[in-house]
Order: sequence, then C-alpha cells, then structure tokens
Amino acid sequence: MNSLKSKNRTKIAIVGSGIAGLSAAYDLKNFCDIEIFEKASELGGHIRPRTVLNDEGQPLNIDTAFLGFKPEVYPGVTSLFNELGVETLPKLITGSVHIFDKNIHFLRHEAHLQFGKELPLEWADATRKFYGLLAHALQNGLNEMSNVRLDDFAHAQGFPPEMINTLIIPDVASIWGVQPHEAAAMSLQGAVGSLLTVGRGVHILKNSTADYLDKLLAACRFTAIHKDCVDLKVKHGVQGEAQIIFQGETLNFDRIIIAAPAEEALKILLNPSADELRLLPKFNYVSTVAVLHRDPAVLAPLGLKRGHFNYVKASASEENSVTITWDMNALLNVQTKEPILMTTANPSFLQSQIIDKNKMIDTAYHRHCISTPEAVSAIPEMIALNKKSSILFCGSYFKPAATHEAAFQSGLAAAKIIRSSEFQIKQFSVENEP
Repeated sequence: MNSLKSKNRTKIAIVGSGIAGLSAAYDLKNFCDIEIFEKASELGGHIRPRTVLNDEGQPLNIDTAFLGFKPEVYPGVTSLFNELGVETLPKLITGSVHIFDKNIHFLRHEAHLQFGKELPLEWADATRKFYGLLAHALQNGLNEMSNVRLDDFAHAQGFPPEMINTLIIPDVASIWGVQPHEAAAMSLQGAVGSLLTVGRGVHILKNSTADYLDKLLAACRFTAIHKDCVDLKVKHGVQGEAQIIFQGETLNFDRIIIAAPAEEALKILLNPSADELRLLPKFNYVSTVAVLHRDPAVLAPLGLKRGHFNYVKASASEENSVTITWDMNALLNVQTKEPILMTTANPSFLQSQIIDKNKMIDTAYHRHCISTPEAVSAIPEMIALNKKSSILFCGSYFKPAATHEAAFQSGLAAAKIIRSSEFQIKQFSVENEP
C-alpha cells in the first residue's frame, strides 16, 4: 500500500474492508485520499481465510466464505483476478442431499439418474422446467424474472412441493448455509441468481484467498488505515459534508462509503435520513454459524454418498435441523491426516454437541442477507439514494443474488458516482508511485 501526498483531492472514508469497500478503494486509488475504517482487527472481511495447522504444525490457509466462482457469472471479479495476477483453477464441485425422515439420499449431480428410482418419476419434468429458468436468466438477466418468493412461485407453477424441498431448496440453502424455510423466503430472482453460481464451470483460487487479499490490498492506496473501530459512528454534516465520529474525534470527509451490511449501516448512522430509515430495514438478515473442525462423526451416517458439500436434514419436526458440511480437504486440494471440515447451520446447532468440542478449530458467527421480494424491490431506490447524498452505501445486498460479484460491483458503482460527481478531482500527486 503506497503513501500519498494530496493536493486538491477529494477526501473519502470507506467504512468496511470486505470486497465492496476494497473494490471502491481500488477504483478510487488514483483520484482520492482514502481512509479506511474496519471494526475487526484485520482488513479483508469475508475474504480473509482462517488459519489452521497442517500435519507438520505449519499454518495452512482455509477459505471459509469465498469458496468458488463461475467466471461467466462473476465477470468483474474475474477481471480483477486477471489484473492482480490471482491464479485460479477449474473445480468440479459435487454435493449430496440427505433427508432422513424421507429416507432420501443421493449425490446432487446424479439426481437426474434417480427419477423413477429413489426420486418420483413425475418430478423429472418439473425439475427440467425449473432449471430451464437458469439458462434464461443467464442469457437475459434476473430482472425479467418475477420478484416473488421462491416457494410462492413454485406453488403458482404447480411444482410438487416435495420436489422443491428435495431438489431446489437444498441447493439454495447449501450456498448460503441457511435453513430451508429461510431459502424458501428468498425472491425467485435471488434464488436463481444464487443457483447460477454453482454447477459446471466453477473455479477456485489456486493459492487461497490470502493471496487474493494480499494482492488487492497492495494495489490500493490509503492515507490512513483504522482497525478495531467498534465504536465508530457516521453522521450527515450540516453543510453537506459527511462525518465520522471515532475515539472522541469528529473527522470530516467529502464523501463516506459505508461498505457494510444494511443492518450494520443503519446502526452506525447517527442521524439517518428518512429514506435511509425507510430503505435499510427492508434488507433481511439471518444468523448462521460456521464451525471449522476435524470431527468426521458429523458425516458418519452418510455412508459413501458424500460430496464436497453435504446437506443433511435430520428431523422433519425441527425447523432449524439442517446442517451443511463442506469437505475442505477435497474442495481446496489440501492434504491432512485428519479431515478439515466446515459445518454451517443455525447457531442453535451448537447445543446439539454433535461435533466433539476437542476437535473444533474455529467458530464464526455470520449474518446472511436473504434477498426477499421486499429487499429486491428496495434495490433500485438504494441505487438512486447513492446519487444524492454525501454518504453512499455498497454491499452484496445491492443485487438479488447477494454474491461476492454483487458486492464487488456495488463498490465500483459507488466509486463511479464519486468520480463523476461535483467533487471530481482535477489535480493530484502520488508519492512512491511504482
């Protein structure tokens, strides 16, 4: 990261150092003085991998959030990787579905072979019809699709409810680590957009997200980096400027980009506008927990039907009984004597004690955006709001699928507004320019 000496440059603050904030910083690096504020102790957000020890006691980076991407669905991120020199590898990612109360067990990529056997034959046509939506969306975009709940759409189309619960909901839930009822509440646009990110054509990072993050941070230029900003607040100034209240100081900026989840953005605003108060709560988030561990017992009942990710619904009566367990050794091409697994679930899962506490490596709590129809309807208004305020917003919630690509593109969009605004820079100088 290069130091800067400015002359008549726009002064920008970015709150949040995930891909949304860093993509904005990357785009603005030659135009603005940028200070970045992060509530965690390190920059990177979900990009930052977890570190475990390999069999020789050496640190091993394990990606737990950005697990793969399809270049055709992630064009912006793919271009960024090319610019930064981040190497990727093609990866065929497989999954398994296990619904114990129905005695249904199959490998996801072999589901079409199970019609008339383990799965009812009459599901075949409905499944083909649903997945035809993906091809249409890939060619024409998501905006042409109905903005209705996934389960409501399925009902209106006459799809067998059990087919949706067995073949569609597990895929959507596995992508985000959420429960079936939470996946069913997603907008059709968000669900289809999520499904477009998996299947054939997926790539993974050759050297983990640590390489990606290091190269992206090195390509950005910050005048100041602030970490552990847990008490930070953002305020609309009386003269049109934007302010950050931090450690008892009031810092003035020409523009502030809040690159954080919508619910977090609302919490840090000291004097939110009427539009911010109306729009930001429309984005719904659900709680999940991700446990990195070495306990194969969580997969023991699955027999040989295992994939890179494994969707397990243990109980029909318990609403939050689904777990999704990822085989990180197979997914990331790493070798260890004991397996490295990641199980995502509702936080109540920890009470089950299915995973031996002595084999737990790390536990992370997340809040995932569920793109409900109400949230999708609010996206155009959020985009419009960014064009008329000194405080801008960005994050994955700016697109129905709420993906890494969505967060990346939203950061670029916020940066573009700043570069094309009345604050456009006419003179700048850079020290230590390579």
